[in-house]
Amino acid sequence: IGNSLGVLEFDGQRWNLIPLKGNGTVRTLSIAKDGTIFYGSIGEFGYLTTSQTGKVEAVSLNNLIPTVGATFNDIWQIEITHQGVYFFTRASIYRYHDGKITILSGKLANSQVTVLNDTIFYADADLGLSLIDGDQVQAIPQLASVYNGQRIALTPFGTHEILVGRLSGDFLRLDLT
Repeated sequence: IGNSLGVLEFDGQRWNLIPLKGNGTVRTLSIAKDGTIFYGSIGEFGYLTTSQTGKVEAVSLNNLIPTVGATFNDIWQIEITHQGVYFFTRASIYRYHDGKITILSGKLANSQVTVLNDTIFYADADLGLSLIDGDQVQAIPQLASVYNGQRIALTPFGTHEILVGRLSGDFLRLDLT
């Protein structure tokens, strides 16, 4: 569990605090298929590992960020696909893949990110509904009317569909076949 001090681990009897190197406020956690837990905080992101003594520790990935994108605020969401681990901020998206960080030009709007069939879909503040392919953010022109500038929620709905809930009070079912 993430909180304002770091990551909390429950071992079945007691809670243990796993502190972070920077600001301890954890905004999001995500678990990869191999069991690795990734965290996003204020100005920092990384993963948890177990030391040789059995202690769980946070490993920051900030040292891998190219200096151009070294400063950011909150990591709001983390999504994992076969193309890497994606950390979303309001100003940019960071991709961790093969031990490297690349910075994507996307800007997460006030919305949720979702993964459908190993593809990331999200509302980009500048481009509207978009998808990510590796290091590329691609607007989906056919779905330009879906994002109306207000908060939206995206979730998988069937094999090739996404359910969109909008702040305007309506729901849309997008068939992506």
